[in-house]
Amino acid sequence: MNDNQEYRDAETLWLALKENGLNISISSFYSRLKTFIENGTVEKQTLKYNKNVYRLVRKQ
Repeated sequence: MNDNQEYRDAETLWLALKENGLNISISSFYSRLKTFIENGTVEKQTLKYNKNVYRLVRKQ
């Protein structure tokens, strides 16, 4: 994830990582995403129809 504070869906984030050279399976990505949410690094927001989007949280 980069400095852009926009919310994105998980698949978009995973594809962006793959395009930047990180070879990670989608299941491994979801496991790590869950960890980032739990430790406060990533914020999860649920939209209509149970669509989840995520963004990087800036800690000060």
